[in-house]
Amino acid sequence: MTSKRWLIGSISVFGLVVMLLFLMEPADPVLELHEQAGSLSQHPPITVVESHVGTYTGEIISYAEVKPLWSASIKAHVRGEVKDVKAFAGQVVKKGQLIIQLDDMAYQTQLAESYQALAEAKVSVLEETSRFGQQKRSHPRVEAAKLRLKAASARLKQAQKSLDYTQVVAPFDGILVERQVSIGQTIEVGEPLFSIINNRKLQMTVNLNEKQWQQLDDDWKNKTAILKRTDGSEVAQAKIKRGGGYVLSDTRQYQVFLEWQAKDNSTVLPGEFLQVHLPAKQFENSLIIPESALAQTGKVWFVDQSNTLQFFLAEELSQLNKQIVLRAPQQVSPSNPNSADTSSLSIVKHPMANFLVGERVSPEQDTNKESGNALAD
Repeated sequence: MTSKRWLIGSISVFGLVVMLLFLMEPADPVLELHEQAGSLSQHPPITVVESHVGTYTGEIISYAEVKPLWSASIKAHVRGEVKDVKAFAGQVVKKGQLIIQLDDMAYQTQLAESYQALAEAKVSVLEETSRFGQQKRSHPRVEAAKLRLKAASARLKQAQKSLDYTQVVAPFDGILVERQVSIGQTIEVGEPLFSIINNRKLQMTVNLNEKQWQQLDDDWKNKTAILKRTDGSEVAQAKIKRGGGYVLSDTRQYQVFLEWQAKDNSTVLPGEFLQVHLPAKQFENSLIIPESALAQTGKVWFVDQSNTLQFFLAEELSQLNKQIVLRAPQQVSPSNPNSADTSSLSIVKHPMANFLVGERVSPEQDTNKESGNALAD
């Protein structure tokens, strides 16, 4: 009996010791980390940008090639041997500068003969007038002499022009881009001699689709377009001169033509491909968001006053300095567009694919100034 009581007591003491050891064992650190992560996942931090409803002037971004306003392939007007070449490919030339000199001996002779023929025609007119000029009516011989004088004068002008054509000059200021003849070569009428472009008066032809054309500023003519390289650096400004008079039959696009006078220190060259920023219309009741805020699905996520995620489908109106101009959704659209409404949305700058509507988050305001609406009108 005593042994049985001792055994029961020993078992009870052992059970108490095991229970105390279990209670005193430190918590599993891995389990604690999982619990903390689970707690944080309920309110993940996200970066938001405050976007205010307002009136914004957007821009249309396209690309186009820089081309010279004037370019020409100069051809021979007279036949002759090339005696001298005064300029070469890549050389800058001035209007009227001699480029190619042809042998002009035959044309000098022709000009002298034309002067002689003109002088003889004048003598003939004087003789015939002296003989028949006293009649009331003009005598046919006098009229014939006058016509010969007129023809001789025309041949003289043509002979002088042919002689002038033996000196091939630059038709405008520019750069020779190609020379097709050499000294000693005999050229025929119509044969190409050289090609020249004007590198100061430049132009661009910008193609716009239907949506871009509708977004273009109503008063676009003579407005300024900004030209940039792919790195975003501005290189020139151009005037919008013409456009919209027709639609290209193959692409169904509209064309806008830009022109500008390059400065002496300009680094813009014909043949370059530049980014063109055209002025767009003013858009009332709109928002500006960073490009990164527009998800591939077309959704724009924002955080409401309860710090929960919501979204709206974007109606893109225009672009503006790596930002997008959108139609303001119903959540912030003022009932009166002319009111001083300051409604805004906290736009999520970098939306995630696993966002859920109503998910509670911890918004943090973006400190990057470029994300703001500094360009609001």
